[in-house]
Amino acid sequence: MADDDNLDPFSEPGDIDRTVIRPTPGRRGGGNGGAAGNRGQTVPPGGRSSTRPPPQRAASPFDDEGAAYSTTPPRDERPTPSRGRGMPREEREARRSSQGGGNGGGGGADAPVGDIAAALAERSKHNPIVAAAAPLLSLIARLRLGGTHRDPEALRDRVMDEFEGFNRRLKKTDVPEDQHRTAHYVLSATMDDVVLNTPWGSGSIWAREGMTVNFHGEAYGGKRFFNLLKRMSDNPGRNGRVLELIYLCLSIGFEGEMRVLDRGRSEHRRTRDGLYRLLADIRGDLPEDLSPHWRGVEAGHRPISALLPVWVIASATAALLVLLYLGFAWWLNADSDDLYAAYAGLPPQGAIVIEYEAPPPPPPPPPPENVVTQAERVTGFLQPEIDEGLVSVLEGPQSITVRLRAAGMFESGSDTVSDRFTEVIRRVGLALNDEPGTVVIEGHTDSIPIRTVRFPSNFDLSLGRAKAVQAKIAPYLDDPSRLTVEGKAATEPIADNGTADGREANRRTDIILVKQGQ
Repeated sequence: MADDDNLDPFSEPGDIDRTVIRPTPGRRGGGNGGAAGNRGQTVPPGGRSSTRPPPQRAASPFDDEGAAYSTTPPRDERPTPSRGRGMPREEREARRSSQGGGNGGGGGADAPVGDIAAALAERSKHNPIVAAAAPLLSLIARLRLGGTHRDPEALRDRVMDEFEGFNRRLKKTDVPEDQHRTAHYVLSATMDDVVLNTPWGSGSIWAREGMTVNFHGEAYGGKRFFNLLKRMSDNPGRNGRVLELIYLCLSIGFEGEMRVLDRGRSEHRRTRDGLYRLLADIRGDLPEDLSPHWRGVEAGHRPISALLPVWVIASATAALLVLLYLGFAWWLNADSDDLYAAYAGLPPQGAIVIEYEAPPPPPPPPPPENVVTQAERVTGFLQPEIDEGLVSVLEGPQSITVRLRAAGMFESGSDTVSDRFTEVIRRVGLALNDEPGTVVIEGHTDSIPIRTVRFPSNFDLSLGRAKAVQAKIAPYLDDPSRLTVEGKAATEPIADNGTADGREANRRTDIILVKQGQ
C-alpha cells in the first residue's frame, strides 16, 4: 500500500476508481476544529462561515514591469499561500512531506517525464529555449491525452516547480530577457489551455489559480498568445527560437480563443502551417520545388553491347530463333497427321479411270512364243530375296511394285538403312535399271504417331525413309532422274493397325515401276 500511495502527478494513475481520503493541505480550520472539512473557509465560533479572501499571486519574473525573478518574496510581504501557490519550492516540498507523512499524499521523489522530453532535448540542441522547455512540453502532451488525474493540486505544485526549473535552465543560456518572458508566458498559457480542457481540469483548483494567474497575473492567456505570435513574427530572424517553441505549443494542443470559433480549427491549422513555413524559411530548408525529387537519375546511355559482347547477343538471338522455329514446327506437325489423313481420303482415290465406249479392238495377233514380261523379269532377278521373305513383287495393270518389308530395315524412329538391306536395295536397283519407266519410291508407317525434333510426324518419317532408299538405289541406275519419292505415313494401310502384326506389315517401303511397254 505504501507504493500505491506514493502519488506521481506526472504519470498516469494506475487506478482511477479508488477513493483516497486525506487532509486538505494549505487550509486552516476553525476554532472548534470541525471546519477542517470546509475547503477554503474559516468558520467562526458563531457558526457563520466567512469566505477566505482570494489569494495573492506570487512575485513573477515576467510581469509587465519586468521585475527580476525571485523565488522567495520577503516574509513581511508574503501572502498566505493556498496549496503552495507562490511558495518557494523548498517550502512546498517540506509542507507536502509534513502533510503526507513521508509516503503518503503528494510526496515522493520527482517523477521522470518520459522519453518524450529526452527526445525533444536531443533534437533541440540548437535551440536552448526548446531544450529547457522539453519536460514541460512532454508533460503537456501527456496531459492532453490523459483521461483523468486523481490529484490536480499536487500536479499543479509539481508544474510550478518545473516552471522554476525552466527559468533556472534558461538563465544559464544567452537567451535575451524579452524572449525569456515570452517563452514563459507561452508555456504557461499552453499548460492552462490544455489542463482546463480536460475532464478534470475545469473543476479543479487550476480554474482559479492557473499558471498565467500565478506568474503573469492574467486569468486567460488565449488572446495574448496570438498577439505575441504576431509580434515575434515581425522579426523572425531574431525571435526564431521563440517562434519554434510557439509552433510546438500549437502542435501539442494549444488552441486558445480559436477553440470556440466557428472556423477555429481551420484557422488554427492555417496559423500553424504559416508558422511552419516561416521557420523553414528562416532555417533555409524550405524546398524550392514542389516535388524535390521529380528529376530522374542523370545516367548516360550505355548500349547493351557495352555490357555483353556482340557474339553473345548474336548467339542468344540465334538460339531464340531456333527455339521458336522448333516450337512452331512441333505445334504445326502435331496437327499435320490428321489433316494429311483427311486430305488422303478425298476423292478420287487411286488412279483415275475414264470409261468410254470404244470400238472393239481388232483381235490381237497371236503372241510370240516364249515372251517374258517386265514382272517376270523383275521377279526372276529378285527370286533369292523373295525366297528369303525380304521383298515381294506385285503386278498391277499399270505398275509393278517391289515391296520391301521394314522389319530389320530401319531402327524405330530412324531413317538409316541397315547394312543387311543395303545389298537388297542394290539388287532391286539392278533389277529395275534395264526396265523402262518412272520409278516411284513410297514410304509407309503405322498409325502410332511420332513426336521428335527431327520427325515431328509420321509423314516426315515416311518421307525421310523414302529418301534414304532413293539415296541407296540411285547409284545403280543409269538414269537416277527416273526416281521420285513420296511419304504416305499411315494413309494407305495394307493391314489392321489395331494389331502388332498389322502395324508391322504397314511399316514398309514400296518401289513402284510404272509400266511403259513389255
